[in-house]
Amino acid sequence: MDISIRNINLDTDIQGIREAHGDDDHWGSDEACYSSSKTSLENGFFIQVATIDGKVGGRDEKNVGLAEATIDGKIAGRDKKIVGHAEATIDGKIGGYDEKIVGHAEWVISNEPCQRFLYLGMLQVHTEYQKRGVGSKLIDSGAAYAKENGCTFLRTMPNIESGSMIFYHKNGFIETKDRNSTLTLETMSASVESAVRIDKVPFFAVNKLPFMVGLYQHASAHIWKVFNARHEYDRRTVYSYSIGESYINIGAFEPTERASVACWSKALTHELIKEILAVGGSLGYKYLNFCILDENLTCFNSFDYNTSPEHDVFMERLII
Repeated sequence: MDISIRNINLDTDIQGIREAHGDDDHWGSDEACYSSSKTSLENGFFIQVATIDGKVGGRDEKNVGLAEATIDGKIAGRDKKIVGHAEATIDGKIGGYDEKIVGHAEWVISNEPCQRFLYLGMLQVHTEYQKRGVGSKLIDSGAAYAKENGCTFLRTMPNIESGSMIFYHKNGFIETKDRNSTLTLETMSASVESAVRIDKVPFFAVNKLPFMVGLYQHASAHIWKVFNARHEYDRRTVYSYSIGESYINIGAFEPTERASVACWSKALTHELIKEILAVGGSLGYKYLNFCILDENLTCFNSFDYNTSPEHDVFMERLII
C-alpha cells in the first residue's frame, strides 16, 4: 500500500479527520474540530494526516495521515497561522481527485529549560486501515520534523489499555523511568498572600521554568496550550496567577468542587503549595488535583492527600 504524508488543510480535512477518529472523536462537531485544530496550529503544533489510493488523473489514491505548516497565510478570507502539517487520505474528493483521511497526529515542540523535544499528544488511524503502516509513516514524518527543528528526542504517553505500547516499541520508542501520580489535596481557607491574578501564564514560562505540576501530558508546551490557548468550544474555566517567580493555572469543567493545577516553578516548596491551596479555596473549590512526577512526592510530605491508583507510562525515541 502506497502511503504519502501531507500537511493538514483546515478548509477540506476536518470531516475526514473526525471520520478517522471514529468512536474516539472527542470534538463532537466539525466546528469544534476546526477551532481546536486552528488554535493548535496558531500555537506551534505540527498536525499530520496521510493518503493512499486516491484518484489523480485516473489513478486511485487514499489519504491516511496528515501534517501542515504556514505563517500568517490567508485562506477564504480567514487569517491563519499554520506551523506544521502532514497528511494521509483515501476515497474522498478534493480538487478533482478522490481522497479520504484515515490517519491523524498532533505534535508540539516543547523547548524546556534542560531539553528540547517533539511531543506526540494524539495519534489515530482509521480502524479499517490499522496495522498497514499508516501510523509508522506518521511517526517517521514526526521524527523528520523533529530533526529539522533541533529536537533531540520524541516523547509520548501511550494508552496502556489499548495495547499501543507494542506499536511504539516497534517504532523505536522505549519506556522512561518517569512515572506520575495525581494527588488530591483539600484547599485552605487561609488568605491569599502573594498570588496575583493575571490574564494567562506567559509562554516564556515554558522555556524558562521547570514544569512541576500538571503532568497529565509530559510536555510543558502541550499543557500550557491546554490551559492558556483554549479554542472557542473549550468549556473549561481557567484561572491564572503569578506567585513570586512562579506561575500557575487552576482549571476545571464547571460545575465541580474539584479543579486541576498546572505550575511552572524553579522549586515546588511548602510555601508555594500552601499558597496554591489558598488560591483554590478563594475560588470556591474544595479540592485541587496535583499531577506530578513521583520524584517530587517528597514535596508534599507535610500535607495530607489522597493518591489516584492510576499511573501513566511515558515513552521516548531518540533522534539520530
